[in-house]
Amino acid sequence: LFWMYIHNLKAKKVLEFGTREGYSTQLFSYLLRATEGHLYTVDLAEPKIEKEIKEKLDNVTFLKKDILELEWKDSVDILYIDDWHNPYHLFGELDRFAKYAKVILIHDIVQNWQTNEWLLPAIFSWCQKEFLPFVAYPLNPCGLVAIHREEYQNFYKSE
Repeated sequence: LFWMYIHNLKAKKVLEFGTREGYSTQLFSYLLRATEGHLYTVDLAEPKIEKEIKEKLDNVTFLKKDILELEWKDSVDILYIDDWHNPYHLFGELDRFAKYAKVILIHDIVQNWQTNEWLLPAIFSWCQKEFLPFVAYPLNPCGLVAIHREEYQNFYKSE
């Protein structure tokens, strides 16, 4: 699924929220080599990636920051959100950073072990507010949502 988005968008820049063990980071790094793209990944903590593997991720910039304090103004092809898994935090992230992305991918939409609140209602509310469609993929027990901004950003604007 990630390959489909990177390939179809000819993605050159991906912004990832939530590095953690770096599984998605490594996958994006590998897939972005086909487009000579770059990944920027943000997390509060140091990524739990083995040193030998991390050294090979030469198309990845690791940013150890609180996302709430992140100063980001560059456009990206894909914004991948897999961090706090909290609907209120997610809504704020979408309000702040979605405008820079062509496609937003949100992981773990049906699990929230912290608050027992699913992310899907927050995604639905945000997409309604922005007049944007979304697609939910039953990727694994956690699920994935894709919001396609680029195609629809001018759809509802009158001339």
